[in-house]
Amino acid sequence: MRVLKRNHIFFPRAAAFAFAFAAIALPALAAAQGLVPCGREGQEECGFRHIIILADTVIDFLMFNIAMPLAAASFAFAGFKFVAARGNTSQIEEARSIFGSVLTGFLIIASAWFVISLITSLLGEEYTFLGFAGLLV
Repeated sequence: MRVLKRNHIFFPRAAAFAFAFAAIALPALAAAQGLVPCGREGQEECGFRHIIILADTVIDFLMFNIAMPLAAASFAFAGFKFVAARGNTSQIEEARSIFGSVLTGFLIIASAWFVISLITSLLGEEYTFLGFAGLLV
């Protein structure tokens, strides 16, 4: 009988986490109607400005509804691993590695979001940063 190492438990946990995340995120995706305020009855015709609005809406959704909750869950997971390590240096290093990877990834995503938001503001869409409008307009 083959004895499984502890690392083989990661895949079922990751699959369960992905399933739970999809179960939470997919209803929000399905409810994402009205991405652009044009083209429907009683609304103006779609133009270039609406492409910018669509890009800004999609990027904001990915940043605030996907990346932030995923980063928060990953930070919580790393914190749990850190607390559960009980002095085991290899597990503490693994938790620190997770913290560093999540922080680095989130900073890259936040920087990309900032650059894209800046570009969309320069192309005509009003710039907002966490609800504060007009910082760069």
